[in-house]
Amino acid sequence: MTTDEGIQADASFLETAQADAHHVALHRSQVLRLETEELLNECCLDLNHISWAAQQREYLNLLSNLITKIPGSADAITGCPFPLKSDKISSIQLPEGSDLSIVPTGSYALNCLTKRAGNANIVPTLDCAVIVRNSFWAAKDYQNHRYFDKRNLILWHIAKFLSGNKYKKIVGSVQWRYYSGNSNAISLILIPPETQKPREPRKKKVKNVSKNQAKQKFRFQLVMAMQSLDWIQTPRLFPNRSSVKGSANSPYYNAVLARDATWVQAISMLREDINDLPNFGKSLVLTKIWSLQRGFLRGRDSLDEMHIALLLCYIYRTKRATSRMPPLQVFTVLMKFVGSEEFRTSVLVMPSTESNEAHTIAQCEAAKLYEKLLKESPLDPRKDDPGTLVDCYRKCAASSGAILLDSKMLGNYLGSLSPAFCDTLQLQAVKTLTCLNSSRSFNSIFMMNARFWTCLDAYIKIDLNDVDWEKQKTMEKWVDNYPNDLGRFECLSRNIYFLLKQAVGDRVTDIRILTSGNGSNISTPTPELDSDEICTHEINVKSPTEAEVNTLVIGLKINSETCYRAVDRGPPTENVEGVRKFEQLWGDAVELRRFKDGAIVKAVVWNNPPKDSTCVVYEGEERTQGGIVERIVQHVIRVHFLKESCKKKHSFLLKDILTMVDGVHRSDSTCDLSKKMCNATQAHRNILSAFDSLTNFLRKNTEQWDFSGKPKSSRLGLPLSIDAVEPLSASLRYSDPFPAIPHPLLGGAGEGSTGKLALNIPYLPINIQIRFGRSSKWPTDLKSISAAKTAMLVGLADGIEEMKGKGENADFDGPIIVTPSFLTLGYRGYSWKIVVRADPELHFLRSLQKPNEGALHLLQVLTREHIISSSHHSTIHAVHTRHPSASYVVRLMQIWIASHMLSGLIPLEAIELIVAKVYSDTESADAPSVALSGFLQVLHLIATHDWVRYPMIVDPQGNLDEQDKSRIYSQFKEDRGHDMSKGPAMYIVAPYDCIDSNHYDGGDDTEKNSKQNWSKWKLSRPSYTASFPERVIVFRFAALAQRSHSYLLECLVSGSDWTGAFRETQSSLKSYSMLLRVDKTYVVDDLLCSSGEGLIEARKSIGGVGSESVFSRHALAMYEGTKILQRKRVYRNLGTKQKNLVLYDWNPIRDTVDLLRLQLGSRALFFYNEFASQVIAVLWRPTAFKPKVFSAINSELTRPVGDSDWKKDNMGVDNICDIMRELKQVSQDVVVDMKILDKKNLPSQPGLKSKRLLEDIDNCRDEGRESGSESDGST
Repeated sequence: MTTDEGIQADASFLETAQADAHHVALHRSQVLRLETEELLNECCLDLNHISWAAQQREYLNLLSNLITKIPGSADAITGCPFPLKSDKISSIQLPEGSDLSIVPTGSYALNCLTKRAGNANIVPTLDCAVIVRNSFWAAKDYQNHRYFDKRNLILWHIAKFLSGNKYKKIVGSVQWRYYSGNSNAISLILIPPETQKPREPRKKKVKNVSKNQAKQKFRFQLVMAMQSLDWIQTPRLFPNRSSVKGSANSPYYNAVLARDATWVQAISMLREDINDLPNFGKSLVLTKIWSLQRGFLRGRDSLDEMHIALLLCYIYRTKRATSRMPPLQVFTVLMKFVGSEEFRTSVLVMPSTESNEAHTIAQCEAAKLYEKLLKESPLDPRKDDPGTLVDCYRKCAASSGAILLDSKMLGNYLGSLSPAFCDTLQLQAVKTLTCLNSSRSFNSIFMMNARFWTCLDAYIKIDLNDVDWEKQKTMEKWVDNYPNDLGRFECLSRNIYFLLKQAVGDRVTDIRILTSGNGSNISTPTPELDSDEICTHEINVKSPTEAEVNTLVIGLKINSETCYRAVDRGPPTENVEGVRKFEQLWGDAVELRRFKDGAIVKAVVWNNPPKDSTCVVYEGEERTQGGIVERIVQHVIRVHFLKESCKKKHSFLLKDILTMVDGVHRSDSTCDLSKKMCNATQAHRNILSAFDSLTNFLRKNTEQWDFSGKPKSSRLGLPLSIDAVEPLSASLRYSDPFPAIPHPLLGGAGEGSTGKLALNIPYLPINIQIRFGRSSKWPTDLKSISAAKTAMLVGLADGIEEMKGKGENADFDGPIIVTPSFLTLGYRGYSWKIVVRADPELHFLRSLQKPNEGALHLLQVLTREHIISSSHHSTIHAVHTRHPSASYVVRLMQIWIASHMLSGLIPLEAIELIVAKVYSDTESADAPSVALSGFLQVLHLIATHDWVRYPMIVDPQGNLDEQDKSRIYSQFKEDRGHDMSKGPAMYIVAPYDCIDSNHYDGGDDTEKNSKQNWSKWKLSRPSYTASFPERVIVFRFAALAQRSHSYLLECLVSGSDWTGAFRETQSSLKSYSMLLRVDKTYVVDDLLCSSGEGLIEARKSIGGVGSESVFSRHALAMYEGTKILQRKRVYRNLGTKQKNLVLYDWNPIRDTVDLLRLQLGSRALFFYNEFASQVIAVLWRPTAFKPKVFSAINSELTRPVGDSDWKKDNMGVDNICDIMRELKQVSQDVVVDMKILDKKNLPSQPGLKSKRLLEDIDNCRDEGRESGSESDGST
């Protein structure tokens, strides 16, 4: 091909690729548009076409009429359940009904309501505003909370009137609550009475259905509104003025005040716009659903429907959106606006009708008045007041979250939002824009749950009773938050956010604060619950008291790339003001340090935990659990917010779950064995170091040397040099829950305080494979190649033995065992399993023109063992290296699976791929940064993924394109079949499962024409879950994950004991058919028992000092090994023969279960816990003991059916006695007792009663013993 032809070919390829990319993008946008339209059709609620439209209109008219009948009163304060903040409200003459009126507002007025499905399953709430005439308010009622006390008392008076006996039957239930969690203002919730129907007979009332859920269709919310702002002097609403005592300014107070004044004007403006904007309502509904999924709607310090409507109105009036845009496009424009706008420095002004923003500001009367007053009578001649009203608002923007002014520039529509919420809102908006281009954008944007307790990494709780409120007063000078303006609880929340944001810096990407409302007066029975409902209170029920527990919860999204930064460096010494603020922030943690650049500045170092810390510190928590972030948060809270007398520990919630996979940090321990058993990451690194050493040894000593014309040879005597040594074991990718500790009898030189030593090695051998360089010496047939591989292993073993005999390498020790397929040896204290990868063997199988089924199966097995295993190891190791907490999650999952007795039923590779899916699939959520968050997300993924209808595609490096994924889905549908009942139950596909048929690990030309021969078994199918787990195990796996996820979330909220997620309940154990008790002699440690108690309690101590984790305790037990094979360490002169008694991978319990599954797996399922195998559970399959077709081939463990059970062609049935004898024979050295729990599945033996049958089963267990007593099912 010429150069010009090559260029033309490349150009045509690029054009095709660009066209394909364009088509894919167009397809995605069309699919997203259709899904959005379907969502809107499902969730939008049109009041004009709803079944209860007439009822809500009648109820609104009823309220309007009743409001006019309310008499004036001077006794409204009596029985008031909420506190009055003004000291001048001792008595008040409330207005009569003639001074009040009701108008619809919010989504109700705009007809933009949503059904339950789009409203977090909450009844549609119809908002109405009670308008009070301006003549009722006194001239200075806007000051010092007088207005809020009066408006709350008016609503309370209305509530008592409507809930009276006279109107109770027609009004229904009347409740009150704090509006949007703001303690300044309350609202009323009116629930209409149930539809009256003739009473049905009493016997038919048996349905267990909530009446409210069954009959309640809507409810009303009454809020207070002013007629206008005319009764308040305009300058008093400027942001540099204060309306409350003790505050330099009161922007938050003024914003809430202006909100009541702008209800009517805002609704009029929105109605005016919505008539000309056909997609305004649908865009509002989309944004409400998006906000609900993230917990941004109707809560404390969050959006409400009016906020969203006003933001949409602003982007329409500023021409960012047009009337022709569909709802999805308007939503996208809103996300771009929210995500890119600098709220901290921007002052937005709502343009007036038929005007733009700049013209509205120029014509604003309030802005002109501000400039006039600034020239004539400034507030303080020494104070540098801004020159314009916009600049004045901008100066206050630092302490405000966002500023969106009305056209008169007197009210901030977004003034109630905090800086913390606005930052979080912007982060989520940016994330949403990123998801718009993903393949699953709809689910990520509108269906994914990203609430407070599920989207963050770490949480810490503060008891408000431990807060030192005096410290908050001294903080006003440098934080610029005033309790008299915000309320002391809102001020506390903002101060915590402000200081933590400064302290943690870039270690954290998001900080969110969840409180029990704005203080103790609105606490709930579950104050930390993240709910779309603010707690309501009955009119005649006493309100919450100060004595109730109040908790503030801080949520952190940790940056995994920077969270381990251990030094905070202060400003240069010349910056005196900066040094003062640095010392003010860090307090007693500041110290003088000299840095590498020669600078001597003050700094804070977080390398080591404080010695007086009451929290447990784990070895790997800095990179996997945000340990340094936790120390910073603890320090800032202790210095600036807590009382000096508070001794409570404030650590991350559920942090102690790390006790399962890591040791407790003990810097004062001098025991070398203690350090090895307390740091899981270091233990893995030691194994990797030994692997590197073994790799260098094998490659160096198999190099071919030519000595004076003689045939080439190596020091180990192998005819070929080892070209590569590839890792395959979980220990070499940080996935082993209990990594091996160097054993003295296998070349380990470590010392320990324990006086016992095991002759068995309970750890799995570390699996590696060796590859030889290319050579023509390999034979050309399968049998000869297999024999050559064995010969290579024998030669390698002989060479190592010869070098050991010469004393040339002391790292090898213990017996060397050679089998036809692998070699086992001891090196540097670890046991290694070496297999040979022979590429000529793979090449030979691929070159067969007419391979039989045996050749295809052999090729599949060899490819999985050598090629796919190596690729899988590389893929997972890359994920664990990039995300250190991912390896901890894999280990936690293995322990969790074992604790629910699923050991051996779920492949480890499947667990690693599921964890990699969570950490690499950032389309829907950010990758977790801590082990607990990752563990919860993995459980959630397992529980919610539809394993029947969808495959799970894991692509950590982004190697798969849309065509590859389409091929996977097509193959999945073909394997599943039309009834979705075929194929692998857990369909997990990774990039190495999608190797193109033309991709070979080699380059022989003869293979290019053999695609159709060997690709029959390689069509984007799972490699590790092709044959197991079976479907019943997958369903059980998902159900357990759902239960554990819900339980751990409850523990996260309530602070209860989390260990129940790692235990089987008594009811779960009773659900099995039979339990086999294992001989305690073979149980290494019972601490991780599935039904054990005291999971955290340590029984021994390594090194004699400090605490001990479950990981350290179990690691010590495994190091000491099985009791019957333990030997004292005093035998220092063990001979070679005695050392050769070491048993590699000796695990009789695991081998027994494997044998039971092999021989009886078609009739029963066997469950056990590999880490604490006290019992083996047996569950009979539904097809066991049912009549079946009898044949000579399948006659084992079968007997003829009785006359009563005989059916056509079903003449055989499983013989329970033979099965029990077989079970006894397999497990006779391991199982010591059994208990039968399910007798109903046991069939009746012909001519024998059930009693005799059970006695026969007893005899299967103990032959020769006569049982004369009636069995109770326990033998």
